[in-house]
Amino acid sequence: MRRKIILNIIIIFSSMTFPYKIFITPSQELFYFIKEKSFLSENIKFVSLSISQPFIDILDSRKTEGFIENDLKGNLNYILPDRNYEGYLHEKFIIFNNKSVLFGTGNFTSGSIFEDINLFIYSEDIKIVNLFLKEFKNFASGKFGKKKEIINEEIFTKEFGKIKIVTGPSENIYNTVKDFITNTNEFLNIYTFSFTDSRIAYLIEKLSTRKNIKIKIYADDWNLENINILRYLKGVEVKFIKDNKKNMHLKILINEKGVLIGSYNLTYRAREKNDEYLFIVFNNKFKEEILEKIEKSLQKY
Repeated sequence: MRRKIILNIIIIFSSMTFPYKIFITPSQELFYFIKEKSFLSENIKFVSLSISQPFIDILDSRKTEGFIENDLKGNLNYILPDRNYEGYLHEKFIIFNNKSVLFGTGNFTSGSIFEDINLFIYSEDIKIVNLFLKEFKNFASGKFGKKKEIINEEIFTKEFGKIKIVTGPSENIYNTVKDFITNTNEFLNIYTFSFTDSRIAYLIEKLSTRKNIKIKIYADDWNLENINILRYLKGVEVKFIKDNKKNMHLKILINEKGVLIGSYNLTYRAREKNDEYLFIVFNNKFKEEILEKIEKSLQKY
C-alpha cells in the first residue's frame, strides 16, 4: 500500500513538473494522442494549411471549428477558409477545451503525421494556450494577414521558463528570426523545408565570418530543384535531406541560448505575406531534448 502511494506521488509530481510533450514524426503515437484528446474534449479549435483523413474523422464536426488555406477548402461546413488572399494561412495548431494546445511544424494531414519529418509540442500552460486562443480569435473575427492583431509577447511559464510567441506577417516576426541568428555566439543549427529568403542568407553568411561559430543547415532536397540560394553560402555546412518517401518539413533554429520553432519557412512569403507564428524557448533542458530527437530522426541521412 505504501509503495503504491509513493508511486502515485511520483507520477503526479512528474506530470506537474514536466507537463509538456514533444513529438517527432512520422509518429503513430502522435496520431493516437490527437485521437484521444479529441475524443475527450468538448471543444476543439484548429488551424492548418490543409487537413485530410484520418484527421477529418477524428475532429468531430459537432464540437470542432477550424480554418484552413482558402485554396484547399472542401465541403466541410465546420471548417472555414482563410481570408488572407495575399499569402497562405500557414499556422498549425489545435486547442483542446481551451485548456491545452498542440502546435508544430506540420499540418494535420496523413503526409505530415505519418510520412514527413515534423516536430510538435503539446502544452497545458494556460499562458501559452491563451496566446494561441488570441490568434484563433483573430481568424474567428475575420482578421487575417496584416489586418489581424499581431502577437509579440514574452512570458514566463512553469513548463519552459522564459518563452516568446510572435505572429506574422509582421516586421516583428522577421526581426525575431534576425535577432536569434545575429545573437548567436557558439553554434547555429537550422532545419528548414524551404530556404529562399536572401535577407536571411545574408545574415547567416555574415555570422559565418565571426570566429568560432559553427553553422549547420539541414534542408529538404526541394531546395536543389527550386531556388537554391543555399549553394551560394560560404563558411556554412549545408546538408540536403533526400528521401523520395518523405519531406524534411522542420522549421527550427537552435543555438546555444535556445530554440526557435514554428510554421515559418525561411522565405519571402513567410516574412511578408503568410499568417505564421514563432515559439521561442530559452531553456537548456528543452533545447537538449529537441536536439536529441532531431539528431535521432536525421541520423540515417
